[in-house]
Amino acid sequence: MNTNVLIVDDNSDNLYLLKILMEKQGWNVHEALNGSVALKIAQDHMPDLIVSDILMPVMDGYPLCQHCKADQKLKNIPFVFYTATYTEPKDEKFALALGADRFIIKPEEPSTLINILIELLEEKNTENFVAARPLGEEMEFFRRYNEILFHKLEKKILDLEMANQEFKELEERYRLNFENITDVIFSFDTNLNILSMSPSVEKILGYKAQDFIGCPLSEIGSILSPQSLEKAINHLDQIFKGSILPPSIYEFIGKDGTLTVGEVSGSPFIRNGKVAGIVCVGRNITRRKKAEDALRESEERFRILTESSPTAILLFQNDRWIYANPAATAITGYPNQELLSMNFWDVVHPDDRQSVMERGQKRQQGMPVTRRYEFRILSKDKTVKWVDLSGETIVYNGNPAGIISVLEITERKKMEEELKQAEENFRRSLEDSPLGALIIVETGKMMYANRALLDIYGCKSLEELEAIPAKDRYTPESFAEHEDRKAKRKKDRYVPSEYEVSIVRRDGDIRHLRVFRKEVLWSGNRLFQVLYNDITERKLAEEYQKSMQERLQRAEKMEVLGRMAGKVAHDLNNVLGALTGYSELLLMQLPEGQRARTNAEKIMQSTQKGAAIIQDLLTMARRGVTATEIINLNSVIAGFFKTPVFEGMKEQYPRVVIRTNCDPDLMNIKASPVHMEKMLMNLLSNAVEAVPDAGEVSIRTENRYLDRDIRGYERIEEGDYVVLTVSDTGTGIEAENLDKIFEPFYTNKGMGRSGTGLGLSIVWGTVKDHDGYIEVQSNVGKGTTFTLYFPVTREGMTLPRQKTPLERYRGRGESVLVVDDIAEQRDVASGLLAQMGYQVHTASGGEEAVEYLRENRADLLVLDMIMAPGIDGLETYQRILQIHPKQKAILVSGFSETDRVREAQRLGAGAYIKKPYTMETIGMAIRDELNR
Repeated sequence: MNTNVLIVDDNSDNLYLLKILMEKQGWNVHEALNGSVALKIAQDHMPDLIVSDILMPVMDGYPLCQHCKADQKLKNIPFVFYTATYTEPKDEKFALALGADRFIIKPEEPSTLINILIELLEEKNTENFVAARPLGEEMEFFRRYNEILFHKLEKKILDLEMANQEFKELEERYRLNFENITDVIFSFDTNLNILSMSPSVEKILGYKAQDFIGCPLSEIGSILSPQSLEKAINHLDQIFKGSILPPSIYEFIGKDGTLTVGEVSGSPFIRNGKVAGIVCVGRNITRRKKAEDALRESEERFRILTESSPTAILLFQNDRWIYANPAATAITGYPNQELLSMNFWDVVHPDDRQSVMERGQKRQQGMPVTRRYEFRILSKDKTVKWVDLSGETIVYNGNPAGIISVLEITERKKMEEELKQAEENFRRSLEDSPLGALIIVETGKMMYANRALLDIYGCKSLEELEAIPAKDRYTPESFAEHEDRKAKRKKDRYVPSEYEVSIVRRDGDIRHLRVFRKEVLWSGNRLFQVLYNDITERKLAEEYQKSMQERLQRAEKMEVLGRMAGKVAHDLNNVLGALTGYSELLLMQLPEGQRARTNAEKIMQSTQKGAAIIQDLLTMARRGVTATEIINLNSVIAGFFKTPVFEGMKEQYPRVVIRTNCDPDLMNIKASPVHMEKMLMNLLSNAVEAVPDAGEVSIRTENRYLDRDIRGYERIEEGDYVVLTVSDTGTGIEAENLDKIFEPFYTNKGMGRSGTGLGLSIVWGTVKDHDGYIEVQSNVGKGTTFTLYFPVTREGMTLPRQKTPLERYRGRGESVLVVDDIAEQRDVASGLLAQMGYQVHTASGGEEAVEYLRENRADLLVLDMIMAPGIDGLETYQRILQIHPKQKAILVSGFSETDRVREAQRLGAGAYIKKPYTMETIGMAIRDELNR
């Protein structure tokens, strides 16, 4: 069953909102703008519920409720009052006495309002529901209704007077200037007869005031130009209709024919609710002379003006009121006659009485006092009110008197007190805020700074902070942005209210701040609040995170390139292994002096160069260091200076001077001499090529104890290090390229200079493989410095290994099984081992080797670790051990040592030999493993 609801309100917006709210519940809604229309709709449609406002035209809510409850058809319909005007307990009591079921004060939360109405409808649907019934007789209803209505209308009038305070002040200023005014004041009755004319007209136009009083406008029209006369008639007609004439320009013709330009304004004065006449003010704007005693108003004219004023105007003499306008009785609550019978001080609040008395007495005695001040009064009902009083001393009936105007400012004082309290709370919240806070005027002058902001700047007081020039408070970049924002604000251009700045503390430290700027009211003035959030730690963390991310990306890139380089190196090593082996076999078969032997030697040399290139790839991939020794870096440097490579470098760059400063007491490191020399060669090559013409390259070694972080490293191992520094006076490296120089194939050299693009990648890989650190500093146009740190070792140095004679590793007829997936590698190994006196068998993969050993024995396996397709070296060895648990083996591979190599050695395998290998290398490994 649908629910029908009747809503009644003279405000269409309220009706619309209620209708939307109720239709969301699925209710049918009827609307009425007053009680009379609502009553007819209710009688025609019999709604389930009536929701009505109270104060409405034609018929308001109270009579509507009374009629509904008196109607036999409507009396059982629940009736709800929803009002914003009648909000006092006695209003609700009267409403319920009329028979209303609910009394709700606007505004109410929509959900709460709907819940109340739903509950009421649910009650109505119960069997025992009885709608509320009116109490009392009809005459009693009208008496109480009139009493409440009168009270509300009286309150409405007071509210209207408060809303027109600006007009009251204008009227008050007019009254205060009235007696001393130099302008012309004149008035008309409704027949356009002049009632009065101020004497000042004579000084302006030459006519006496008596020439005009009593005359109709038509007889004095000659003082106006024809255009002005027509304008005046039109304006007077508008004023009689209730309009106020704003200042308008007229041309006046003086008695001597002089043309005078005047500015005239006018307004109607009201008697008994009707326009009774017009009061106008004319000002001579031709010469703007001041004329004292221009206006002498009669008491009647004064009364006419003041009685129509919404500002309280009072006249007192000898501490007694002698005149009070209607507005005064409204403020004090005393009827006019009662107010005039009272002492002046009776309405003043006791706590303010003494100060007001002293001012009044001084004013009547002609002594200088404050013309305007504020104090409290007690109205007739003992309500305390604040008033703003302006007073003047006049002569009345030959004796001093006081004339005052009074404005009630109770609400304003309340608002000021609330504002003061709010500002105090605001200030306290700023003081306790962890954010820095600054209050400034539009020009930038500081009014307030909290403790947090002073701490941010390292200042002790606002004066100390303000004494610092703005240019010194910011970093150069932030100061430029600050000036740009200030210039935009002056031009009323958009500036974001939130931005970041970098400031300089008193101690020189730089802090990064997030700034929030907004307009605020401070002590009634328009100021700006600026909040500062110190985000220095966050910014540093973001920069650190960005650095770590970049390092991770570089590491991932190097890892990918490393895997690729390792795979390439493995495949090339298999190829070069065959060339090396075949070359060595040829050299063993060819006698000295034959041309073929020379060709074989050249093939051998070429394969060694290819192996060096592969070694570079493995170093770049950080997989190239297979053996280390105890070395002294000074010896590596001295040895490199004797190489053809260094000599060629000096010949190619004759104008580059290479200087050394090596510590003679340099400690030892554990490293690969080959890799160290390769690293030094790449550093020197990079340095001399960076010098465009003439310059210098310096090499320095020293011992250093590290206990600090190095740029680019999250942490370092504290301890003793050998430091190698290579610096040049070349072109330098731009900052954005510093993080790229160690990437493979990155170069900013011109085409055809030198190198493969792996030079610094090899340096980086070598340092990492030796657990070292590398640091780069560069200034464009001044040069670059590479600083390398290698951990010191306390182990003693070993003597250089001598070439081993063949007899030391010659075979004794033992059987060897060569397992390799590359046919050429099997052939080379077979040839070399046969030359050394071993019985050689071969297998092309792990599965074939396992099957061979099921039926046969071998004294030793030469086992390749990486084979495809099929099982690799580790799995092959694991299966063979199940057949022959103590099977001896050595491991070979074109790749670097891996975890799978170490696992095979843990299971019992011997040495690991990297391809390409020589006869001596593999021969010694086999001999040592067979002898073990």
